[in-house]
Amino acid sequence: VVDIFKGWLPAAVYATSLFQGQPIEETGVLQILCGFAAVLGHTYTIFAEFKGGKGVGTLGGMLLALFPIAVPLCLIVFAVVLMLTGYVSVGSILASAALPIFLFILPPLGFADTAPLSLLIFSLLVPWFIIFTHRSNITRLRSGDENRFEKAMIFSNKK
Repeated sequence: VVDIFKGWLPAAVYATSLFQGQPIEETGVLQILCGFAAVLGHTYTIFAEFKGGKGVGTLGGMLLALFPIAVPLCLIVFAVVLMLTGYVSVGSILASAALPIFLFILPPLGFADTAPLSLLIFSLLVPWFIIFTHRSNITRLRSGDENRFEKAMIFSNKK
């Protein structure tokens, strides 16, 4: 919850209050920059020798401010992947990969306003950032050493 708030606050409150009166597209860019600064601060925190979290929760909070309808849909992708595989990292990566898809398909279907171009471009970069922050998890997945959250799996081999 703290990580989500950490991403939401700069994108929703700080950027919009600091830069009131700017054209909408510029405000969107400023929201992305402020929100992503929080994500980078979380991922590469100076308080832990630049080794922080993976940035997923903070990015989720930022996206709650920018395109809120996509967040629950990404959470559904995450939950389904987690229940099927037991891997949090795979769920995070695939949920981030689903983000640009949701931003492109929801407006034509009438479920959301068209996302600003800056957000569409940013959404294409998000999965690459998440893959980058999960590279150690990917290495462990490939070697078969990644921790699995067995209790979350709906199809478990446990007897």
